[in-house]
Amino acid sequence: MDSGPYRFVRHPAYAGMIAAHAGLTLFFFNWVTLAVLVPAIVLRILVEERMVFGIAGYSDFARTRKRLISAIW
Repeated sequence: MDSGPYRFVRHPAYAGMIAAHAGLTLFFFNWVTLAVLVPAIVLRILVEERMVFGIAGYSDFARTRKRLISAIW
């Protein structure tokens, strides 16, 4: 994928999920949810990427994009 949000990050759905849950967490003032959710999503991404790096062309794709936050991680 080279179009849409995939131009910038490898996991736009996870980035959106974190942003949505962060908004809900701020709204309901429930920091425990955010403290559990974000590390769980990061772990899921790391496990998922171990599998998909075996797919031809994924390593080239991954080299040109950050995981969640463009230019950071």
